Amino acid sequence: RGPYTNLNDFITRVADRDVNKRAVENLIKAGACDGLDGNRQQMMNVFSIVMDNLAQEKKKSMSGQMTLFDFASEEDKKDYEIKYPNIPEFSKEIKLGFEKEVLGIYLTGHPLEEYEEKWRKNISAVTTDFVLDEETDEMKIKDNQQVIVGGMIIDKTIKYTKQNKPMAFITLEDLVGTVEVIIFPRDYERFAALLNEDEKIFIRGHANVEENKNGKLICEQIFSFDDTKRELWLQFETKEEFESKENELMAMLHDSDGKDSVVIYISSIKAMKKLPESQNISADSNIVNNLTNFLGKNNVKVVEKSIE
Repeated sequence: RGPYTNLNDFITRVADRDVNKRAVENLIKAGACDGLDGNRQQMMNVFSIVMDNLAQEKKKSMSGQMTLFDFASEEDKKDYEIKYPNIPEFSKEIKLGFEKEVLGIYLTGHPLEEYEEKWRKNISAVTTDFVLDEETDEMKIKDNQQVIVGGMIIDKTIKYTKQNKPMAFITLEDLVGTVEVIIFPRDYERFAALLNEDEKIFIRGHANVEENKNGKLICEQIFSFDDTKRELWLQFETKEEFESKENELMAMLHDSDGKDSVVIYISSIKAMKKLPESQNISADSNIVNNLTNFLGKNNVKVVEKSIE
């Protein structure tokens, strides 16, 4: 009967084939239903209701009871289909999390993509630098080399020493691969709050390289991605233009509180002024969008700073 036209059509046509709620949920989470008529969050909100209604109709039909749908035309039936709530799509991070949950891989992107500038700004090595080349029997990283890597924790194992102190073995994934990181008891105690799965962190440490094995990283220090600082640069053509917009600008910045500094740049005289720390903000997408609408796209820029 041709391609599935919408979620209701799909569920109706597979209802007699032992396709249960879990299967439909996983198909939605994996993105298999993206070609239908709603976004993933809308479909997640209604698929269970559609399936319950179909199950009730089937029960009544089997017991010989007449239902509304026995009398309705195909056109009229559409009026009784479950309507999607007016809600936006899941965030990219949630969508990717669902894909990893049901498929074991990220399908439409990677959770670190939106942090790529921050990631590249702070690392001195990537995870593939710890991988032994099968042809040359060498790796880029040398034993005891000091490096900084960044990524997200995808696996964690806690073990205890003979003194019954906890230490951790984590797998850190970046945009190119994974590396095992060993965190000894003293450092585990210091950084335990950051050692959660899906946590995005930078790790400073030294490489541990053994013959015929992939390298590992011995942790010395951990930074959250949130610990890195940014500068919000706001450009004005002239000092007069800045002064004419200063009050409105400061009002826009006033309600934002964070660790990111603000830099005012006057392009005509190549002068810059960094606002005091008391006026630091959180340079999130909302305030950046508002400032872009106020000053223009080419006059607002967020600059990632390296780990101090």
